[in-house]
Amino acid sequence: MRQRRLAMTLSSLPKHPCGLVKLEPYVTSGEMAAAWLGQIAAFGDLDSDSVVADLGAGNGVLGIGAALLGATSVVLIECDEAACAAAFEAVEQVDVGEVVEVMGSRVDENLDVAGCRLGIFDSPL
Repeated sequence: MRQRRLAMTLSSLPKHPCGLVKLEPYVTSGEMAAAWLGQIAAFGDLDSDSVVADLGAGNGVLGIGAALLGATSVVLIECDEAACAAAFEAVEQVDVGEVVEVMGSRVDENLDVAGCRLGIFDSPL
């Protein structure tokens, strides 16, 4: 997928609700996500063999972008329930549910990804 098309697709996703200020939610625009992912792919660090974990995923813009660029498996890990709902909606909107899994969990020492269908991660975004 070309970077401009990726930016347009990612910009159309449901917005991050930014509900819990204590979690310091930083919103990544579709344009910024497409630029970062394009550079990651250009360096050969994102391809059809990639298994990706998007930690603190918010609405999932980076992980979904990785899936659209061909990653084999992506898990979006987010503890904010409203952000998880936005991520679920985004996954459905761009029809990447076969590749992308949303996991409602905190990213801390208790994070257990054993239940994920993904296994070992190549690239935490």
